[in-house]
Amino acid sequence: MRSLTTGRTVVRTPPAIITPVMDCSMKVSETMRKASQSLKWGTINVVLLAIVFYDISDPCPSYSKWIRYAEVGLAVVFAIGVIFHFCRYLWNTIGVQPVSLTPLQMKLLGIKKTDPYFKASTPVAKPPSPDATAELLSTTPMNLSAISWRSTSYLSSGRSDSMSPNYSMSAASWEYMPSSPMSTINYSGSLAHSPRSPVNASVLDQSNFSSISSVGVIEDEKSLNKYLQEFDEYEKSLEQPTTTTISTWRSSPSTTEADLTVPSRGYTYQLACPTPALNTASPGALTAEGGSPSSLKHKSLELWRRLGVKPSMLTQWNSNLRMWISQTVLERLVMEFDAVDEAFQRYGLTDMKLGSVGLERLKKTAQMAQVVHNIPTLPNLVPFLEASTNQEYIVARIRELAKGGCMSDFRWNSGGSLHGKVWEEHLPTDSALVMHLLATYLDTQLPPQPQNPDKRPFSSEYLVKYPEKPPTGKNSPIIQEVQVNPPHYVLIVGGEKFEVEMGRNNFFHTFLLFLYHLKTKEGGMLGRINLGPSGLNILWVINS
Repeated sequence: MRSLTTGRTVVRTPPAIITPVMDCSMKVSETMRKASQSLKWGTINVVLLAIVFYDISDPCPSYSKWIRYAEVGLAVVFAIGVIFHFCRYLWNTIGVQPVSLTPLQMKLLGIKKTDPYFKASTPVAKPPSPDATAELLSTTPMNLSAISWRSTSYLSSGRSDSMSPNYSMSAASWEYMPSSPMSTINYSGSLAHSPRSPVNASVLDQSNFSSISSVGVIEDEKSLNKYLQEFDEYEKSLEQPTTTTISTWRSSPSTTEADLTVPSRGYTYQLACPTPALNTASPGALTAEGGSPSSLKHKSLELWRRLGVKPSMLTQWNSNLRMWISQTVLERLVMEFDAVDEAFQRYGLTDMKLGSVGLERLKKTAQMAQVVHNIPTLPNLVPFLEASTNQEYIVARIRELAKGGCMSDFRWNSGGSLHGKVWEEHLPTDSALVMHLLATYLDTQLPPQPQNPDKRPFSSEYLVKYPEKPPTGKNSPIIQEVQVNPPHYVLIVGGEKFEVEMGRNNFFHTFLLFLYHLKTKEGGMLGRINLGPSGLNILWVINS
């Protein structure tokens, strides 16, 4: 399968944006480059002209007249070169005005401070317009948290230097806009902290306050002080605690009304819903009512702290991994589904369609010589569909997860509905399905094992599914599935178990821990395959 065996991630980059300052800087740099070349070649022509002129003034007696004619010709050519290059140098340097750049712009453009045609300037903050001031004040009480609560249009307008335009909190779903590798990200089920812009724990009704405030537009210090004073009084009037139950925000079907009942002050910023309980009676198992055990959560935080990974970095890595899986595996699978279905119709197999035929029939069809010759990608596609015998659900679920570019419909402990029928436990969870797809994709990238050429190189060496036990005496990292429903994964390295917090991010964080170990302990190698830009290009997801 050609599109699945390439290890490069498709990166969509936004169109270049050239500002007047950048355009002027590029023109000056190009002019100085031409002037430098003219000066260099003019100097070379001067040296050569001096050598030829010296030989003409003191000729060798054995020279013939033709040699002297040739020397005179060379002298004329070098003289013309001297005149041309020095005139070009003067033409490019005279009248060039130095360009004023901020230190940050000089650093980004690679311009040295000693360059005579560029000078450093201190950026002057422009006073906000009345409309912009009113907009900011109607959103937040001068604490700049509006950046993380604004819509995509606000962030893309370039008014925030501290906030990347790739993040917005404008909707209650996790969406990815495929215009760039790091586009718009919105968190599902609940509003979560942005990794670059912390938000307050509560947000007052600013629009109501703006409508009753006597201050219109803040133009001076006096009006600012008056506004702040009125806001303090308005804030104190909302101090009386209330209890607000939000029954519409649910992160999973098992979330209860009690989980969403939280004390608030006026209008409350809601944290993510707790992880659903794990019901098991085995000794030492993970049990919790409405969330993971505090001991495991503490161990997980301590593990990341010991590795030097901050919570904001982990959130960014999580987003990067979801995008990499979506673009590298899921979207390409959907493209192959469409191509194979079209090939079925083209070669007369009208009764064949992915998702409508059973897995065994699909395997037998993929082994037919005519099919192998005409549809060579089908044999490579079949292992991806072996996650369940319910082919209709598997194909439909892969198509749903591929939408949006960041697996916006991902449900860690359940799956999607099919024909109006809700997910049932006999079907794989999204965590198990994505883990199978990711492992199968890595199987296609790694070379076969010389001692076991029939085994899948990644699934047999680096993944242990429940209820199998991990092999002993191996130093290579192994991802172990210790629980199926709800899914839970751990990382085992040399007999030592590394366990991250259970819940919606357990699969992603365990795989991130797997990548972190390969990057720091294995030199970025997975077996004989490089995970960097020259190989699978996946290590970028854990770049700080």
